[in-house]
Amino acid sequence: MKSMLPYAIVIREEKDRAFGMMSYEEGRAIMKRFAMLLMIISSFMIASCNSRHVAGTPDTTRPAISSVSPLNNATGVAVNAAITVTFSEAMNVSTINDTSFLVTSATTGTITGTVTSDASGIVYTFTPNSPLEHNIKHTVTITTAVQDSAGNALGSLSSWSFTTLGADHLDATFGSGGKVRAALSTIASDEIAYAAAIQSDGKIVTAGLSAVYSSLTNTNYFTVARFQTNGALDMNFNPTFSPGKNDHFIGRAFAVALQSDGKIVAAGSSGSLAGSNSDFLIVRYNGDGSSDISFGTASPLDGRSIVALGGTRDSARALAIQADGMIVVTGESTTNNGNTYQAVIARLDTNGTLDSTFGNAGIVTYNAPLTSHAYVVKIQSSDDKIVVGGIFKDVDENTQGLTSSYLLRYGSNGALDSSFGTGGIVTVSTGTNTVIAGMEILQGGKIIIAGTTNNNTNSTNDLFLMRFNSDGTLDTTFGSSGIVTTDDAYQGDATVAGLTIQQEDGKIIVAATYLSPVPSQTNNFALFRYSADGVLDTTFGAGSGMVTTDFGRSDYAECVQIQQDGKIVVVGAVSNGSNYDIGLARYWP
Repeated sequence: MKSMLPYAIVIREEKDRAFGMMSYEEGRAIMKRFAMLLMIISSFMIASCNSRHVAGTPDTTRPAISSVSPLNNATGVAVNAAITVTFSEAMNVSTINDTSFLVTSATTGTITGTVTSDASGIVYTFTPNSPLEHNIKHTVTITTAVQDSAGNALGSLSSWSFTTLGADHLDATFGSGGKVRAALSTIASDEIAYAAAIQSDGKIVTAGLSAVYSSLTNTNYFTVARFQTNGALDMNFNPTFSPGKNDHFIGRAFAVALQSDGKIVAAGSSGSLAGSNSDFLIVRYNGDGSSDISFGTASPLDGRSIVALGGTRDSARALAIQADGMIVVTGESTTNNGNTYQAVIARLDTNGTLDSTFGNAGIVTYNAPLTSHAYVVKIQSSDDKIVVGGIFKDVDENTQGLTSSYLLRYGSNGALDSSFGTGGIVTVSTGTNTVIAGMEILQGGKIIIAGTTNNNTNSTNDLFLMRFNSDGTLDTTFGSSGIVTTDDAYQGDATVAGLTIQQEDGKIIVAATYLSPVPSQTNNFALFRYSADGVLDTTFGAGSGMVTTDFGRSDYAECVQIQQDGKIVVVGAVSNGSNYDIGLARYWP
C-alpha cells in the first residue's frame, strides 16, 4: 500500500488554514475541501485493503512421488514387507486402488491386495492378500489415474522393482551365498565357534576353540576371532601376533560379550582337552584383539582371570556384563569325586578379581537334588538382578535319568530373590528331558526361555518355548498356558542352540541343530521364527516357520545373534569331511 504521509501533510495544512484568521466563506470552502479529501483517502485505503484478499489462482500443479519402499532394485525384501508410496501432497483417496497402485510379479502377474492411506492422505500402503513369492522380482507401477485433491493427475506413469528374499532367507552379500566356512589355522584339527557377539560396526566376534590333535600334542586353544561385515576374517584383529584371531591360551571358550568401551570378554575352561582338569577361565581383549594385560589374576598380568573352584572339571558356560562393568559368569564345578556337578555363579570386578560383595567371596552355588549345570545368564536392566538358567538331574552324571531345567534369580548381593518363584527358584519341566538353551528378558521383566524336550509323540527331540511373568509364574497369555512345543513339519530332530528377539516387532528367533529324518540323516543349521505371542510364523521360510542351511556335510549350530540392521547371524561348526571348521550363516529377517 502507498504511503499516507503526503496526504497527512495536506490535511494538516488545510486544518491550519481552516482554523486561522479567515472569513466565514473561506473557512466553509476549506472545510468542504477537507471533507472531500478524507473521503478520497478512505476510499483509497479500503481499496488497498481489499486488494489483499483477491481470489486464489486455481491449483494446476501436478503431484509427484517423494519416496517409495522398498527402494528401487532392493533385494532380500521380506515376502510380507509393506509396499508404500509417499506423494508430494494430499491425494484423492478414491483414485488410488489396486489398479492405479499396481503390483505385479514375474511369474503370477498382477498381485491382488488392498490400498490404505494414512491420515494426511499423503502416504499410501499396498497390502497383498497373501505373502509374496520368494526370490521373485516384483514391479510396482503408479499410473496417471491417481489424482491430487484438486484433480491434477500424476505427471507420468512411475514404476520401480524389487526382489524378494529366497525361501532359505540367506543373505547373499555375506560369504558365499550367505555362508562362511572358516579354517583359521592350517595345523588345527578342529575349529568350533560356540558363541558370538555383534559389534556396533557390524563385525562379528566368535568364541570357541582350535584343537590340535597329533602325535606330538592333543591340545585345545581358547580362541576368539573376528569377521568383517561381508564374512571375511578381519586381519586387523590381533594383527601383531595372529591376524584374525587370538588363540594364545590353552582352553575352550564357551561365551563372549562386549563391554561398552569396545573391549571383549570371553569365558570358558582352562583344560587342555575335554574332560581334563580345568578351572573357570575368563579372558579380556582390547578392541584390536590383543590381550588386555590390565585384566586378570595371572602373575604377571596377561589378560587371564582363573577362578579355581576346587573341582576337577570346572567350566564357565555363560557370561553377562552388568551396567557397572562387573562380569557375571555361570557354569559348573565337579563334586563327589567328579561324579556329580553343581551349578556355579561367580562375579568379577572390572579388573578380573572376584567380587567379595557377591555371595561367598564372589561365588554362589546352586545345590540341586544331586547334579546341576548353569547354561545361561542375563541381567535385568531395571534392577541388576541376575537370572540364571540351567539343568538338573536327580541321579548322578553316570546314570541314565531324566533331566529338568530351572530358573534362579539373585539379588545384586548374590542372595536368592524370594519374590521369584519359590524362594528364588522356578522348576521348568515340559515333556521329558527338558534342557534350557536360551533366555531373554523382555521389557517389563517377563522372561522367555527356549530349549529342547521330547513330547513323547515320536522319538525325536522337540523345541520348546516358555514365558514367565516377572514373579516366575507362567504367563498364560503366551502359547498354550505359557508353553509352546514345536515338533517340526518334517519330523526331524531339533536340538536348540539359542534364542534372540527381533527388536522391531518382538518376533522370537530360535536357532537349532536340525537332524533331518531318514534317508538323509544329516545335521544342518536351522532357524525357527515365532510371533511375539508364540505362534509359529508361516511367512518365514517356505510356509513352515523354519529354514534350514546345509553346508554340505554335518553341521552344528551353537549360537544366534541379531545385528543392528535386523539380519540374523548363526555360528557353529561345519564339517569339511575330515574335521570341523567354524561355520557362520547370515539371514534376512
